[in-house]
Amino acid sequence: MLRRLTNRLLIITALILFTTSCQQEEYGYHYHYIGLYDAEIEKVSTTMQGSHSSVSHKIIRVEPSSNHGLLKLMGVDVSVAKSGAISIESEGAGYRYFGGRFAGHDSLYVTINYGGLAQYTTLYYRARKIR
Repeated sequence: MLRRLTNRLLIITALILFTTSCQQEEYGYHYHYIGLYDAEIEKVSTTMQGSHSSVSHKIIRVEPSSNHGLLKLMGVDVSVAKSGAISIESEGAGYRYFGGRFAGHDSLYVTINYGGLAQYTTLYYRARKIR
């Protein structure tokens, strides 16, 4: 009787551990980055006459993408290397440059550049995870 109870408890414990570890392994090391970030955004608009900058704040959501192993950051599918480096995976996203990195599990730095050669805008995101 005691042996049967012990076996059942062992099986239940193994199932619980297996199911909880599978949720984290689905995105591997990516699951640390999923959440909400409070971002300070510096926008630099450059034209042939000069440049102008402004600063604003925004909440950014990092969530799992429908493409396996990718994250969705500001509406764009991105891949994240084990070093935390971010690279864009969406073709035709309209950016000249989209890159950045996660620093630890709570900081995010992204640079986005779009526009032409004579007139373009660069956005610098510096964000801390809030949840």
